[in-house]
Amino acid sequence: MNAHFQEYPKVLSHPAEAPAVVSQWNEQMQRHVPEHGMPAKFQPVTVHNRDQEEEYLAKGYQASGRSDPNAYEKARASVEPTDYSFQEYPKWVGDKIVNSREEEDMLIGNVADASSAKKSVKERTRVAPADPVAVAA
Repeated sequence: MNAHFQEYPKVLSHPAEAPAVVSQWNEQMQRHVPEHGMPAKFQPVTVHNRDQEEEYLAKGYQASGRSDPNAYEKARASVEPTDYSFQEYPKWVGDKIVNSREEEDMLIGNVADASSAKKSVKERTRVAPADPVAVAA
């Protein structure tokens, strides 16, 4: 059996499962009428080992599927498509879809303007080296 496959935890359900029914408010009596409400019966349980599973199987619970380590490994080992290659476009830029670098540049502004804007941000955030003479004064 593969080290990656884990059979537990596992959810078991009961064929006689019944959801909870909320009691109704009786306006005349100003209270909830309990006979209309009903708690949940035979709710699904999560088992963490074989002993717990056997206990609930004896109570009528059933696994909803079949644990198959070979099918799990086969699914994990599926081969990536060999003809796949990343495509940058089309892509979302803000709330628009662009199909090329030119469309993206037009949407965010001229390339020259964009590069000069980046440069000006770098210049504004650049920290000048400390002048030891100015610091001492």
